[in-house]
Amino acid sequence: MHRLSGYSRGKIGKAAFYIAAVGALVADQVSKAAARHVLEFGHKVEVVPGFFSLRLVENPGAAFGLMGSWPPLLILIGLAAVLAVFALRKERAKSKLLAVALGLLLGGALGNLIDRIVFGPVTDFLDFGVSIAGRMVTWPTFNVADIAIVVGVVMLMCHTIIAERERGGKSASAPAESHHS
Repeated sequence: MHRLSGYSRGKIGKAAFYIAAVGALVADQVSKAAARHVLEFGHKVEVVPGFFSLRLVENPGAAFGLMGSWPPLLILIGLAAVLAVFALRKERAKSKLLAVALGLLLGGALGNLIDRIVFGPVTDFLDFGVSIAGRMVTWPTFNVADIAIVVGVVMLMCHTIIAERERGGKSASAPAESHHS
């Protein structure tokens, strides 16, 4: 096995996983604490007029407020997501891209899970919108954990595409067996 600076690929992947997870979790929890401390509930603070604002809201549900009346189920889903990430991490320990993707998923899932357990609803505060034909179109308010989850999913999809291409390339470039009688 090739070693880089005394560390194996597995150790580098494990470090990348934990750095991504802890980084996402800390960034999420610190930004939410700051938002709860500085912002008034529901009051919009425009950062980039007509595009980006800070607005403190509570989301009792999942993405887009879905399942808001089922908090215990959302906690169980969050715990299941955390366990699934650890299971995937153990199974596929060699890819750094996958390690970072799973780390971001873990950090984001834990960030929102902590909110659900400690506060009930999840704290959201990032608010984007654009004016289209004179009408303001906004995206649901979200947080840093949500960003980590979305980036983690995109990276996971990229990893899957790359792995499939590599698998397809290997089978396509392998010489066909010939059976001469």
